[in-house]
Amino acid sequence: MSRTGPIRQSCFVWRPGLHAAVLVVSLLSCVSAFAAPPRCEDGSRPHPTKGCPEDYEPLPGSLQRQSTYISMSVPTQMVVGQLYAVSVTYKNIGKATWTNDQNFRLGSWYPPDNLTWGTSRANLPGPVAPNETVTIPFTVRAPTQPGQHGFQWRMVQDGVEWFGGETPAPMVNVVASNVTGYIDGMSGAHLVGWACSTGIETPIDVHLYVGGAAGQGVGVSSTRADLPAGAGVASACGTQGDAHGFRIPIDGGLIAAHQGKTIHVHGISPVGAANYEIGRSGVFVVPANQQPVVTLVSPAHGAVYSEGTVIRLSATASDADDGVASVSFVVDGAMIGVTSPPNHFVDWVASPGSHTVQASVRDTRGAVVLSDSRTVHASKVSGAITGLRDGNIVGWACSTHVPGPIKVRVFIGGPEGAGLSAGEYLADRAGPTERAAQCATGSAHDFLITPSAEVLQAGLGKTIHAYGVSALTGQPVALEGSGHHALSANQAPVVRITAPQATTALTTPATTLFSASASDADGVVSDVRLYRGGALVAELSSAPYQVQLTGLGEGPHTLRAVARDSRGASGSDEITINVSAPQSPASAARRYVYDAQQRLCKVIEPETGATVMEYDGAGNVIWSAAGLALPDAGRCDRESAWSSGRRVDRVYDVRNRLVELRFPDGRGNQRWEYTPDGLPSKVITSNDGPNAAVVNSYRYSPSRQLIWEESTLDGGSPLSIGYGRDRNGNLSSETRPGGLTLSYEPDALGQARRISDSAGALYAENIAWHPNGALAGMRYGNGIEHQGVLNARMLPSQLKDGTASELLYQYGANGDVSAIIDRQQGTAHDIRMGYDGQGRLTLAQSASFGGDGAFRYTYDVQDNLLSVQLGGVRSQQFWYDARNQLTNVRDAAGATVTGLAWDVQGNLSLRNGRKYDFDFGNRLREVKEAERYAYDAYGRRAVAYDAQGQRLRAMYSLAGQLVHEERRGKGASEYIHVGGRLLATRSPTGVTWTHVDALGSPVAVTDNTGSVVERRRFEPYGAELGGQVKDRPGYTGHVSDSATGLSYMQQRYMDALLGVFLSVDPVTAYEQPVGQFNRYRYASGNPYKFTDPDGRMSRKDIEAANQSFLLEKSKRPVDRLVDMVASTIQDARGDIKEISSAAHSGSGEVPIAAVISIASMATPVGPEIRPAVAEVRSLIATHGRTMSNKALDRLVKSIRSDGAVRESLVVTRHEGALYILDGHHRALAAPRAGVSEVPVREVQLPWGAYKSPADLVYSAGPGY
Repeated sequence: MSRTGPIRQSCFVWRPGLHAAVLVVSLLSCVSAFAAPPRCEDGSRPHPTKGCPEDYEPLPGSLQRQSTYISMSVPTQMVVGQLYAVSVTYKNIGKATWTNDQNFRLGSWYPPDNLTWGTSRANLPGPVAPNETVTIPFTVRAPTQPGQHGFQWRMVQDGVEWFGGETPAPMVNVVASNVTGYIDGMSGAHLVGWACSTGIETPIDVHLYVGGAAGQGVGVSSTRADLPAGAGVASACGTQGDAHGFRIPIDGGLIAAHQGKTIHVHGISPVGAANYEIGRSGVFVVPANQQPVVTLVSPAHGAVYSEGTVIRLSATASDADDGVASVSFVVDGAMIGVTSPPNHFVDWVASPGSHTVQASVRDTRGAVVLSDSRTVHASKVSGAITGLRDGNIVGWACSTHVPGPIKVRVFIGGPEGAGLSAGEYLADRAGPTERAAQCATGSAHDFLITPSAEVLQAGLGKTIHAYGVSALTGQPVALEGSGHHALSANQAPVVRITAPQATTALTTPATTLFSASASDADGVVSDVRLYRGGALVAELSSAPYQVQLTGLGEGPHTLRAVARDSRGASGSDEITINVSAPQSPASAARRYVYDAQQRLCKVIEPETGATVMEYDGAGNVIWSAAGLALPDAGRCDRESAWSSGRRVDRVYDVRNRLVELRFPDGRGNQRWEYTPDGLPSKVITSNDGPNAAVVNSYRYSPSRQLIWEESTLDGGSPLSIGYGRDRNGNLSSETRPGGLTLSYEPDALGQARRISDSAGALYAENIAWHPNGALAGMRYGNGIEHQGVLNARMLPSQLKDGTASELLYQYGANGDVSAIIDRQQGTAHDIRMGYDGQGRLTLAQSASFGGDGAFRYTYDVQDNLLSVQLGGVRSQQFWYDARNQLTNVRDAAGATVTGLAWDVQGNLSLRNGRKYDFDFGNRLREVKEAERYAYDAYGRRAVAYDAQGQRLRAMYSLAGQLVHEERRGKGASEYIHVGGRLLATRSPTGVTWTHVDALGSPVAVTDNTGSVVERRRFEPYGAELGGQVKDRPGYTGHVSDSATGLSYMQQRYMDALLGVFLSVDPVTAYEQPVGQFNRYRYASGNPYKFTDPDGRMSRKDIEAANQSFLLEKSKRPVDRLVDMVASTIQDARGDIKEISSAAHSGSGEVPIAAVISIASMATPVGPEIRPAVAEVRSLIATHGRTMSNKALDRLVKSIRSDGAVRESLVVTRHEGALYILDGHHRALAAPRAGVSEVPVREVQLPWGAYKSPADLVYSAGPGY
């Protein structure tokens, strides 16, 4: 065979680094080269370098697989992405039969095995035997890239070899298909047009946008453009068919949301080309829907129908731009029917009354329009027989909504047809104003029918039946009350007193409305007369029957009302009311009288009457008398007081020291002895006679500190306390009456670090203190750790004693305790509080209280407790007399559960029949059939005898703490304290440790193993919850008395159930601001914030963090005794004549008031001296402070050691500010010692070198 020459292969050469576009050009040139591929004589392709063999000898395998190309059918032009049918014809010239099972296929040869045409293989239509010709049909998809594309195939046995000749390689022209289309316009509620992808028969999707094309507007809908569109569209699309039209609905929702926005349509390319907008996009806008129109045809407005009538509701409706979808009918807001075009009506049966009727139309785009509303009425016969009046049948009748009267038919003894006819009447009388609403037309629809004599004779006692005749139908309808009334003789009117109620609580002078109601069943009331105590107070002919009663005095008052009818019959009603004194007086006044020397000579107070006093030439009070009926504020009345039998005498030595105090009955008499340097050495206090004396003796160290004190009762065995001190003068040890010695191991500030006794017992160690002197932490002797945390205001925020107790405190803006959270016992023991505007406790809530868990308190303007409520447990009302003293406690039913009486000096004398005996010094001496008491020099209880004569002897330390008790044959107990609170109790049975709250009240007791052996809870005012009162320290650390249930607070006794003291407060009303005006209240009405350390003055234990206690503790023993001896009257203002409680109620300006301070040694007979306290930073200096640094350091150390400034600064008040007159050095040193408050004594100018306010200017002195 001949061969052809070599064939150029450069079009297949890949040149590294050339851009892909170069490769495409090369390939295209290759396609051109293959348009007429060379072949050898045997049909094979030439060798690339050798050409065709001259003598061709096929290999044995090739003989089996040979083919010859015959023909090929393929379009010369295609549209991208479309399917086309093609075919290739080959002849089998080999030895093997071609089958699909043997993987004989027609394969893509150029390019080899590629998917340009959507497939690379075509199956045979069936087996092809040698020498047979086969046409292989298959479908190809045009490439998506427009342009010239080669099309060449060859036979192949997959997995073996290609064989035979390949087909020619014609270039097929693939043309692009682009989206085109056109919006024809709006047709009714539809947007119409056409869209296609050119050259593609298949319909395409179209997307509708409003307000802008895709990416700017909002897509709202899509559809397929597959509707017939005409031959012109087929031509424009280049397709055979014209199914490229679309019809997109423009519904009511789209119109409502997008009215007026431009319309844009995008055709979606089926071949991945651009989704172009079609023609006239943006030309059309979403049209505005024209509202449909509806008109209610019937019924007519205001039409009246008889009840039960079938009423036809009809309407007409139209719509200009689309069509009516439905018409609905609405009655009284509820739809009763829906209709479709063209007939719009429904039938409705109206219930009696007025009804609003409307029609509503909805168009095909969803727009809804209401017609006008019309009112129609369904009338019924309405009315009633209301009774008999003066023998007449009275009532009313009407056809509702029909003007004018209707007829009324009356029958006696039975209904129509059975009873006797009494005639037909017209209901045309004027009625009450409500009749117009009942009949809906005017009010003249009442009737008054007078039965004839014949009817009365025949029908007396028989029932009355009345019928109203319908104005529309003429049918009679029975009126209400028919058969319920009978013809009868005249009945007396009924009268009831409506105010006041017999149970109404009235207080003098009482004012109340006296009113009554009256009615007559068969007639009319002609008049009502009102009487009080038999005297006529009003005669009234018409309602309202009432009169105002004023000035009713205390006692019962009988009120009577009498009503008469027009026929002379009468009825009456009577009640008795009680007028009592008010629950508490509206005000209280304290008056002060001065003698010619401007000395206070008389104090007049509601609780104690008048207290008169006289002075010696040195200004000492030499006698006073209290509880006198001498109310004249213009006289001292010293002569009357002198001979009153109530005089208390005082004797002084030449140094103005009190040496003797004498009471009229001898109880409380005292004799004082002093050391050469003026310190008290012995005080003998008489109690119940000369042989019942308590002797207090004192010894001092060379530095004049108290080192020993002794108390002897009736000449018996003494009780003594020895005080050991370190070189700084701090208390380091204490020897108790039983010989037990306590060691305190004080730090440099005198604060205990460890407490143990001489027997080896440990009570506390690792004691730590806050800078303000509050206890910060310690370890109890039984191992329990105590932690005391303060908040930023130096108030306790957490008190934790191991597992025995953990309390968290929360506060309001004023420092009032708002909540106590019990972390140990759980939320049932939490307490939450509420207060009024005066800071008084009004609410304390805790599930542990029982009942509804909430104590509620109310007060009057003078701080008297008016009520206590604990739901389901206690309901108490407190009543006070004109002397501002509690006289009755009443329960919820008004019954007195506690009655009290008071003596002339304001002390309790009687409680529920039990007598209380107070002496002239206001000391409780005996509670009859319970206990009697004796007191020491401090006025503290030294012994208590019970009804059997058994004795409880006690001794208090100079700090006012109970340290030793001998309990009625049960042995002696020692009480150990730390930081002003009870720490432990040592009794014959062993040692127990006490865990307290922020008030000092015991909440838990533990034994030497640290186990809790007792828990205690208290009401807000101190009554113990869930347990019997025992003789031991209790609420706020004070002793509880089991025999009386009282809390002994040293200078006074407090009744925790009533929340009041049993005697007046020896501290009188303060001057600036007015305080302590109520002389019986406890803790200023705020028992969670204040305590009363000794029964004389409330102290903010929580808020001030024991500052007052530290001040008292810092004093030397002699200081305390000298304070008690002092008997001068300090700072009394000569221009003060009265202090009134009206100021406390907020009614007007607070008056200037004098603090009346009268000390009476251990037994107060008048108000007590108490120094005022001021913040150092608020004081204004008036001269330079000349002092050496060394002297200043000594003063700072002294103040720090004492914990407070002992000596008062002398100040004066000018324009609201306090100016220092004496005490500049103390004011300078106090802040450096960590003390922020100092005691002050306020005086008036002139004083010393200060003659007038002009002298209150700063003058610098030598510095340091």
